[in-house]
Amino acid sequence: MLGFARRLVAGFPHWQVVCIDLRCHGESAALGLRGPHTLEAAAADVIALLSKLKLFPEMLIGHSFGGKVVLQMTQAWSQAARRVPRPVQVWVLDALPGEVRSGDMGGADRPADLISTLQDIRLPVTSRNWLTSKLEAAGFSRQVAIWAATNLAPLPSSSDGGLGWGFDLAGIAQMFRC
Repeated sequence: MLGFARRLVAGFPHWQVVCIDLRCHGESAALGLRGPHTLEAAAADVIALLSKLKLFPEMLIGHSFGGKVVLQMTQAWSQAARRVPRPVQVWVLDALPGEVRSGDMGGADRPADLISTLQDIRLPVTSRNWLTSKLEAAGFSRQVAIWAATNLAPLPSSSDGGLGWGFDLAGIAQMFRC
C-alpha cells in the first residue's frame, strides 16, 4: 500500500497521504491494543487517530481488510453528528463488502483457510522460502504464499535468526471472526 500511496502523491503532488497500520497489523501489533479486535474497533481506532491529528480526509482508501475498515468508518460517520466532516470519496481495493463466506472465492486462497493454516505453523520459522513452500504444499497460490512470507519478521527472542509473524495473528483471526 505504501508504494501505491507514493505513486498517488507523485501523480497528484497537492495530495497528502497518511498510511496507517491497522490494529494487529504491522507495527501496530506491538502496541498491544485491547480487544475485542473487531472491524468496528479498527474503524474507531482510525477515526480516533484522525481526530487526534485534526485531519478530515476528503478521500479514504483501504486495501483488503483496510477496505472493510473504511466502509465501516463511513457507516460510523453517517451515524455521527451532522457537524462531523465526512469524506467525499471512498476507494475500496481488493475487498468485498460484508462477510466473506468460504464459497465466495475460487481456489484455495480463502482468507479464513489461510488464517487457520498460519495458526497451525509452529514458530520460529527458519526462512521465508520454507513458509512459501509449506503454504504452496497446503494448496495456496504462489502469490498468496509469497505475500504471507513477507509478513515474517526476525524474532528478538530467537538466537538462531528465527522468524515470526510481524502482526498479531490471534487478533487478525478475531477480526476476521475465524
